Amino acid sequence: MTTWPEDYRSGVSDSIARARADLAAALDGVELDDQEQKIVAWLNGWDVPTLAAITSIVNKARSTGAPGCVDLELARRAAVAR
Repeated sequence: MTTWPEDYRSGVSDSIARARADLAAALDGVELDDQEQKIVAWLNGWDVPTLAAITSIVNKARSTGAPGCVDLELARRAAVAR
């Protein structure tokens, strides 16, 4: 059995927490139905690169200025303030 040093585990945990927070910030202000919320919860179980890719896609879509999209930077600051 592999035993990882505590500082490594802590760093990974911090990275995952940041990736989850970034996804939450990207989705801030988006009304999600029950199924969509389940999908987001499922995504939060994935690794950092996957979460980062999904977050990037959401951010790119929002940056197009499509109707219904909110200011991403404002959403990010609001999520961090919570």
